[in-house]
Amino acid sequence: GRIVIYKAMCDLLWTLWGVIQRVNDNPADDFWSYAVKRFDRCKILMESNSFSQAIAAVRQG
Repeated sequence: GRIVIYKAMCDLLWTLWGVIQRVNDNPADDFWSYAVKRFDRCKILMESNSFSQAIAAVRQG
């Protein structure tokens, strides 16, 4: 169960990193597009049944 949760948290982490790069005007890439894609992927995973099951499994120990 933890792997599924970690996948969502990694997407959230990279979303925040992309937003920070955008705010800091990093010219290297289109960080806003990258951040939006990672956030969308995070939301899809967190809204899935597998994520709910992973949370339940971790709660049970």
